[in-house]
Amino acid sequence: MRVLVIDDEPKIRQNLMRMVACSPGFSAVGSAQNGAEALDMLSDCAPDIMITDIRMPRMDGLQFIRELRRAGSDAVCIVLSGYDDFSYAKSAMQLGVRNYLLKPVGQEELEAALRQAAQEVEQQRSVMFRLRQEEQARRERRLLQILHGQFASADAAFSQENMRLYVADIFAEIMPHNEALLRSLTDGEHIVVSVSEERVAMLALSAEPPVACARRLHACLQTEEARVRVVYSEALHAPEGIYQSYRAMRRLLDSGWLIKGTDVLCISEISFEPNPQALEQLHRWHHAPLDSAINSGNMEEIARQVERFFQLLSDAQAPDEAVRSYFIEELIHTMKLVTDPGGDAEAILEGTLSISELMHSHTISSLEAWYLDFCRNIARYLDGMRRKRPSKVADQVQALFLKDPSRSYSLAELSETFYMSPVYLGQVFKKETGQTLHAYLTQERIRLSKEKLASTSDPVYEIAESVGYQNLRSFYTAFKKSEGCTPNEFREQYQNH
Repeated sequence: MRVLVIDDEPKIRQNLMRMVACSPGFSAVGSAQNGAEALDMLSDCAPDIMITDIRMPRMDGLQFIRELRRAGSDAVCIVLSGYDDFSYAKSAMQLGVRNYLLKPVGQEELEAALRQAAQEVEQQRSVMFRLRQEEQARRERRLLQILHGQFASADAAFSQENMRLYVADIFAEIMPHNEALLRSLTDGEHIVVSVSEERVAMLALSAEPPVACARRLHACLQTEEARVRVVYSEALHAPEGIYQSYRAMRRLLDSGWLIKGTDVLCISEISFEPNPQALEQLHRWHHAPLDSAINSGNMEEIARQVERFFQLLSDAQAPDEAVRSYFIEELIHTMKLVTDPGGDAEAILEGTLSISELMHSHTISSLEAWYLDFCRNIARYLDGMRRKRPSKVADQVQALFLKDPSRSYSLAELSETFYMSPVYLGQVFKKETGQTLHAYLTQERIRLSKEKLASTSDPVYEIAESVGYQNLRSFYTAFKKSEGCTPNEFREQYQNH
């Protein structure tokens, strides 16, 4: 505890300072020769307890305490007097003083008074902390009510000049513990609430520059695992303005991935008016130029087409759901460039793709960069497929079949994969293998089914489905025609050998 000593006699001051220093848990942070001098020292030495004489020139001890009380201070004081006068004690008690000591004071007596004063200080701090907590909780509840449109009986704290609302969204797989973050932001001029697990709102009651305040909020919430976007309002003056501003900011953040540039921005910088011309161009967007660039491996043209598509997305300023739909349609179409020829899109993505997470974890600028990399990786992947792919059509068909024997493969279906007409594909296949596609597939399906009948105890119907027969009767007919016995008879014969 920090102690200030006030006495007009130098020797007494020095002796009191020494006794305070010798008292465990207490330190003498300064001394003054009268009350007026002590008042000037308070802001610099910030004492917890003050020991003051009664009779002093210029400003005596009782007048000093009166000045403290007028200023709203409940500072704990110990009063000393060389006069055993009840009137002094009575006046001191009326001013809230609980310790009145007669000079000369001994070490043990002073230590006992200091310990009692320290308890009083702790009690005051506990009460003040609880009151501040209750007031802060009340203000937080009021702000949440206003954000939800309940402001009929709002108090004066929400009707000030130059208030500003700040709303931050946190994008992270695992959310930071918001309570600790909110406590670090909260003070007398800032009311901070958690609107949801991912969204924080802060009402600033000070005239702090808004960009600096927004960046401080951003820096406090940003972590290595979380990306943060902060939107702030123009100056507000009433609860209605807070509510209307929050509605606009919520809409902006919900569509925030469409906004280019910074993660800190003012709501007035963004327009929500759709651009009919750009929207019409987006509606007529054709995939072919980008498909051609990807298939040919033209990286410069891929970049031009991706930039053009995202410029249309940005310029359209359409409702969020519409723009998401356009992008998802484009993304799915591009992925089919890999999956249709039998490629593995997850190999390019290095895992499964969550469209929702992709949308919320990127701005439109970073999403454009992600999509450009994705398209270029597809071009490289397709080139690798072509280099590894066998030159003969029959070998390619065999590779597709072995990858998934359960599928049905027809000339019409395969013609789209090999960019040949069904008739020409059938001719090429027979020329390379000496048999029709149907004969080859039947032969391979029976071969695989024999392996499974011999090596597993799976039911016959499951084996039939796994090699591409959806009709069990057709499987039995084809198997008996090929092997001269039924599948069950084949399994029994094999097991008896």
